[in-house]
Amino acid sequence: MKNRYKFNKYDIKKRNNNMMKEEDIKLVLESQYSSTVDKLRGQTSVLEHFRFLLLRDYLFRIYINNQLDDRIDLHACWGIKEIANKILDKVVPDSTSNLGCLNFSERAVYFYLSFNKIRYMITTTFVNVEVTSIESILYIVSIVCLDDKAEPKNQELLDYLLLAATSSSTLKNKIIFIKDKEFKDKFWECTEIISPKSIMLDDIFLPNYIAVQIKRFIAEVKNYGSENDKINKQFRYLLSGLPGTGKSQIINAIMNAVYEKITIVVVNGIDFKMAEIINFCKIFDPCLLVIDDMDFIARKRDENFNSNSLINFLHALDGLLPESLFLLGATNDKFLVDEAACRPGRFDMILDISKISEDNYLDLIKRETNDESLIELFNDEILSFMEAKKVTGAFIVNLIKQLTSVKKMEGKAAVEDLQSLLKFTYEGFYLDPVKLGNVIGFK
Repeated sequence: MKNRYKFNKYDIKKRNNNMMKEEDIKLVLESQYSSTVDKLRGQTSVLEHFRFLLLRDYLFRIYINNQLDDRIDLHACWGIKEIANKILDKVVPDSTSNLGCLNFSERAVYFYLSFNKIRYMITTTFVNVEVTSIESILYIVSIVCLDDKAEPKNQELLDYLLLAATSSSTLKNKIIFIKDKEFKDKFWECTEIISPKSIMLDDIFLPNYIAVQIKRFIAEVKNYGSENDKINKQFRYLLSGLPGTGKSQIINAIMNAVYEKITIVVVNGIDFKMAEIINFCKIFDPCLLVIDDMDFIARKRDENFNSNSLINFLHALDGLLPESLFLLGATNDKFLVDEAACRPGRFDMILDISKISEDNYLDLIKRETNDESLIELFNDEILSFMEAKKVTGAFIVNLIKQLTSVKKMEGKAAVEDLQSLLKFTYEGFYLDPVKLGNVIGFK
């Protein structure tokens, strides 16, 4: 049976005059997999892992009628799990990951399809290669035009599929949290989609001059690519401030404001390979990259235990970032970040998010509660104490929460209750109850 079929671009139309059945395609592939297929790839491209995954996912969703595409008709799909035994079988995804994408264990997957009424065979496979004792994986896509009288549009087909796979991906315009630096090779385990937190910028107590700059950042993201925005350029902001000053709240408010208008990629201060992060972000246009604990990635040279992370980050800022990639970073202390990373041109703006002053305490208290019996407890002595201890906005929000709980349980709250809460809450959250130390518990 194996010698009965010779795999070439005429075989597909021999059977049943114009369209082969799936079983026929399987026989052709089995008969000549090891030799002739290699010779007839037509056009072979090596893709980044992320684009390879999205391409497979998109084509298979068309095959199972889970995805509509007016330009693509997908007639057959077969796969090989182990190259050694060359046994083709129906492709069954292992699972749908928490990203919503289909995950395949097949080493090679073949898609027989029509694109603009011209028939093609697309082979997607990955191979292990070793260069100077370092093993890596190549993700290969091969396209063969099967209509001998038609002009092959292999590159046009590949470009179209990659764009369609990205734009229809379950990752598009979502918040993607990358949990580990091994995410490139362990994509499914190290990546997840998270939901935005229900916080608005107006919910955060900010000085007007800070709020204006944050609103401008949000507006630039929202307007990117619009007809009114003829000059599309990314913005890069760095937020600097001690824990408890509201940096994380600001970041969450920004993500909430632009959610589903841009793809958001979130990483923490782990020793990521920035080129891999940037390559992933480049898939989406536009994209917002959020880096918490920036000082871990771009720490000062004399304090950096891994200078490669800083060098990679600087290179990314200088040349790798596309115009469609916005950057939002946060650090507890901008002076921990290397001066080279902070200079103008690498970041457009560095915003110092400081603690609120005594003049703003009552405004924040009144924003958190409209209970006059609680508000009047904050007399001059209490406010002066809070000012002397330089408490943060997050501290005050928590204090109001605790005070409201006391009144709910006791039926009322007195100055003595507030003083007690101040003492225990302050000493619990600050390392040194006498002098301001490092704040813990709030970010």
